[in-house]
Amino acid sequence: MAPVAEHRLDVITALRPATTDEDRSYFEAALTSFRSQAIPPGWQVTWLLHSDGPMTDDLREMLEASGLDVRIGTSLRSYGESTARNLALASGEGEFVTCFDDDDVLPPGALTQRIAGLSDRDWWASKALDLVDGVLIDSHPLVHVAGEMPPGRVRSWWGAYGYVPFHPATFTTRRSLVYAAGGWAALPREGDIALILRITDRHPGIVEDVATLHYRKYAAQTTRTVQRDAAMQRFVDASADTSAV
Repeated sequence: MAPVAEHRLDVITALRPATTDEDRSYFEAALTSFRSQAIPPGWQVTWLLHSDGPMTDDLREMLEASGLDVRIGTSLRSYGESTARNLALASGEGEFVTCFDDDDVLPPGALTQRIAGLSDRDWWASKALDLVDGVLIDSHPLVHVAGEMPPGRVRSWWGAYGYVPFHPATFTTRRSLVYAAGGWAALPREGDIALILRITDRHPGIVEDVATLHYRKYAAQTTRTVQRDAAMQRFVDASADTSAV
């Protein structure tokens, strides 16, 4: 009989319909990297994927044959990345949650590092290495910002520099805090930033100068095709109302 897990981590993925060979190759790399993760004793990791639109049979077959603990949901049409993440979240029960985009890569030990970093904290985050044409680049070293983060420090960094002091896709936190913050904001991009600011405004955490993600950069990715505009900026800034978190 398999030992009963003491803790559970749900990994949230908004799955984009794979319409090109490039999309499929990126997802295959993501799947391979997930399968290579070693999970610490006492933990169960479930991959919660929700397809933002009809899912192709080949992707479903790849996931079902992967041997991973996966749950797959599908929307009949596209409602956006944040909606897909929220629907994926609703399909799980893990105490902790983190994200993993379907075109990125988890380096060996990434999930173990995220799990170990949580301890008794409310959230944990790290840097990522950029993955550009097969080459890894340390574009944002965290030498001056790594360490314990009291409530409000991430907001201050965002206000001063226009970005958070870690890669948002490494943010790992408690499921209860994600629900209390209202989930991922329904924005064309940076719905994760609004969520992160609402949680970190009220709860302490830690940022570690390790890379738990290889963040793929390419011409067709959402962060390059959808630009931040004034309305998005105002919404994210307004997320400072944390009375419910």
